[in-house]
Amino acid sequence: MKRPLFVLLLLVAALAAFFAGRGAWRSPDVAAQSKDTLDNYILRVEIDGIAQSFFRGVEGLDVETDVLEFREGQDPTNSRKLPGPVHYRNVTLRFDPVPHGDSMWTWYTSVLQGKVAKRNMSIILATKDGKDVRRYNFFSAWPCKWTGPRQVSPSSAVPVEEVCIAYDRMERTTR
Repeated sequence: MKRPLFVLLLLVAALAAFFAGRGAWRSPDVAAQSKDTLDNYILRVEIDGIAQSFFRGVEGLDVETDVLEFREGQDPTNSRKLPGPVHYRNVTLRFDPVPHGDSMWTWYTSVLQGKVAKRNMSIILATKDGKDVRRYNFFSAWPCKWTGPRQVSPSSAVPVEEVCIAYDRMERTTR
């Protein structure tokens, strides 16, 4: 009689911790290991092979393939699926405007003037000691949106700018 009550209380406590955002479904060792692992890597950005500085974050590394369904005349009850067009989500780069200078704004200004300057861009995942681990290459990239300086948090004294980059094709490579 006491055992089912104990199991029920344990389950309720685990669910409460999970929904409170404490990650009760991950062991503390795994959570600590994940944090240590992420702290050992940095993101670098290159545009036309030239290293860019001080990027705070990258978002939007998404590729999706449409699914095309069709039915064959011989099998009217089942449908077949084939890959369709590929869609690449725009990549958002967050950066400190002061050390980074005006290069992103200048690039976006060319778009505003109707002179789209397409460039090749790479986002590189590297270890803190500079060794490349993974590279995401973007071809025919160009800025499609710029967001002016804003503070990420009230405690942050450094404002952050964002630029969204559209591109035609992406490849992921390991080194």
